[in-house]
Amino acid sequence: MNRRYKILRKIIVLVGLMTLLSNIVSVAPLYAQNVWPPLRVKIEPRTEDEKIIYDVTLRAEVSWELYNVTLKIPLPEGTRLVETGAQTGGETDFDGQEVTIFFLQVNQKARQAFFSVEITDPSLTEFTTQGWFSWEGQHPGDYLDNPVTFGIDQQPLNWIAPEHRVEVAMVASATDDIITYQIYPRAKDWRRRIWDLNIKVAIPAGTEFLDTETPPNFSATFNGQEISFFNIEFSPEDELAGPLIMRVSAPLDTTARVRTHAWVSWKNSGSGVGRNVQAEEQMTMGDIVIAPYSNEIAVADRVGDTPLANYDLSGITFQETGSTLSVDFYTVGDIGSVGEPLVFALFIDSDCNRETGELKQAWGADYRVMYNHRSGQATFTPWNATQKSWVWTDSVKLDNIIDNQRITVHIPRDLLDTGQPFCWAGRVVNGNINYYPSLPGDWLPADKFAGLINYSFETPFVPSSRSPTDIFQSSASPSTKGEEADIYDIIGKLAVPMVNGWGFYDVYIFSLPTGEEITQIPNARQPHFAPDGQKLVINRQPDYSEIHNSNLRNQSGFVIEYREPIENIAEFYLDGETLMPVQSTTQDTYPFYDLQAQHIVYERSSVVVGKNGPRHISTFVQCESGDVESISMDACQVLSGVPYLNFQKRQGRQNNSYPMITSDGTLIYRACDSGSTSAVCGIYVADLPDVFDDNEDISAVQIEEDATALLSDTYAQYITFTSQRDGNWEAYLINIDGTGLRNLSNSSTSNDGLPTISPDGKWVAFISDRSGEWAVWVVSLDEGTPRKLFNLPKWTPWGSSEQAWLNERISWGP
Repeated sequence: MNRRYKILRKIIVLVGLMTLLSNIVSVAPLYAQNVWPPLRVKIEPRTEDEKIIYDVTLRAEVSWELYNVTLKIPLPEGTRLVETGAQTGGETDFDGQEVTIFFLQVNQKARQAFFSVEITDPSLTEFTTQGWFSWEGQHPGDYLDNPVTFGIDQQPLNWIAPEHRVEVAMVASATDDIITYQIYPRAKDWRRRIWDLNIKVAIPAGTEFLDTETPPNFSATFNGQEISFFNIEFSPEDELAGPLIMRVSAPLDTTARVRTHAWVSWKNSGSGVGRNVQAEEQMTMGDIVIAPYSNEIAVADRVGDTPLANYDLSGITFQETGSTLSVDFYTVGDIGSVGEPLVFALFIDSDCNRETGELKQAWGADYRVMYNHRSGQATFTPWNATQKSWVWTDSVKLDNIIDNQRITVHIPRDLLDTGQPFCWAGRVVNGNINYYPSLPGDWLPADKFAGLINYSFETPFVPSSRSPTDIFQSSASPSTKGEEADIYDIIGKLAVPMVNGWGFYDVYIFSLPTGEEITQIPNARQPHFAPDGQKLVINRQPDYSEIHNSNLRNQSGFVIEYREPIENIAEFYLDGETLMPVQSTTQDTYPFYDLQAQHIVYERSSVVVGKNGPRHISTFVQCESGDVESISMDACQVLSGVPYLNFQKRQGRQNNSYPMITSDGTLIYRACDSGSTSAVCGIYVADLPDVFDDNEDISAVQIEEDATALLSDTYAQYITFTSQRDGNWEAYLINIDGTGLRNLSNSSTSNDGLPTISPDGKWVAFISDRSGEWAVWVVSLDEGTPRKLFNLPKWTPWGSSEQAWLNERISWGP
């Protein structure tokens, strides 16, 4: 009867899935028209037996199928072809210069191919190729992909992340002398039958076996040394029946920690088994370590899900001791000495609500505990719900212990300020840049398990008499000037504009310091964060989503056109990702907030000088953030009742550009005499008066003579800009009074610029191609050395001419 019931449930689920799929297919083409290109191609190089092997994956990004898909990849210079191959249904060819890969049909299921080359020029250590592909179907086209560069001096990983059909979570808890182990198996693949599932757990040394509990369809046997949980046929539904449970008892006179682990095996049947899916699979869990009489909670992770054992997270343990919550991170291999670029993080969601805090795995984290092995220091950072960002200025240094394969961090209970059960997720990142591709991170849990991610305090919680702000301020230790700062202490968001392939820009927002993408602002450039980090003012560009026949072509040669182009100043709100126009004029650029985000300054190139005179760039100050048409005159009384001001004729300079407002209300801009490239061009400062009079002459002072200076940011007394004053493009810093000029990037062989200052005034980020590809670099204002944070996700993030990188701005927000 149970068997028939399960079959009936599967039929109901299958019918529901088919209905859902039919609905998706019916509306997908509407979405698909905005996806360009509709084909995703990944070219991933690796080394093997002194050859470079290029693994190629093709997958449709749309619901409709692509036909006659052709991919052409030139051989990298200094190599010769050895071998090519393609998955069933694909063909490969070589004409002496480029490899051709052909698939008659490509859909959302991945298609695989490869080719390998030998190096013929031993003087080369870096090899670059660039794929071009075309397709036919509902929307035929072609696309030139980004270049792929591979350096053989980097140590290849030659590692493929395991992709098991079964996931297992294991949690242990100690109550007096009784240790209870709960095991949560989960089938991840509905397409294949999983059978003969066997989970074995060794009885910890020094303990005595008590009993087991199993849900329906599972059996348990004990051979005197280990428990074996067995299921003859395991489906995704079986996890709903509850965990597998094993209990042991420890001697009454011991408090020593005990350890065990589980190993799992199963068989697969169904599509792909024997080809790209193994018929039999197995998985080993990391040691789960716990002490009796400790009220500890311990969680185990599977091993082998990272390529290096020194950051392969094997488990996490929680223990309460008085007013402290201690967290242990265990790794498979020795962590190594302090100085290695490892970061251990615990994200805590105090209300188990993914809608609040920063989304991490399945939860909205509002506290972050982070141990940085490079510096050997742990910190605790709260989330600001109003600003929707981590309050790095309120970070607290925590006590921590390093012990071979374990990192222990002690968290004062009053920092958490909650007595409720909390949800959590752990993560370890290895920042070693000597590997290709880059090292993946390790999450625990890797998936959502109800019995795994919830922790309840054992002891009653007594609220602190101090506010969290008091605790943070009394515990935090400010950095000492002159010490080299640690880039893993950097936090915040970085907005970077990059070309989108349609002749326009999108603004990418990355989390610092890892470079994890947070969101994108389509059709935008020249961003500037408001001081609270919750909105940006942007130069909004045309919307390329409305496509129809035209003779305008994008960078890939695809024919496009947009209807009624919109290009103006607008504000983008991260909360809800809403857009509010500020100006409707299409020739406004380089918007910049003041300290309170109440005024916006920008440049305009449409002002006509004289009755029939030429157009010149002018500086405008808008008296209030928001749509200029709806600004009240009351809000603009200090500006003589006008909604915005043209500063050009008051400043006595022409071609005013790159305007910014400092924290004390001073206007900074670049200006020249009309058509001049002489030394009279440079950086000027002017005080903003309380009341403007058309006849009043505003005094402007030149603080730096530099015909190539392109202003980008200001903070406190600092101004940053990009310049060719030393012969090539570099990032510079200068004080607002003209003193303290400093070359921040200091690299004569690369392009460097667009410097932006961190919200705490301790760092400057800039973009550079010094490493062979465009990346984000940082330098400490305490006379530090520039260091790379992360590569930009596009090999060629900028366009040319008007789309060149020198016409952009990056911005650092909290």
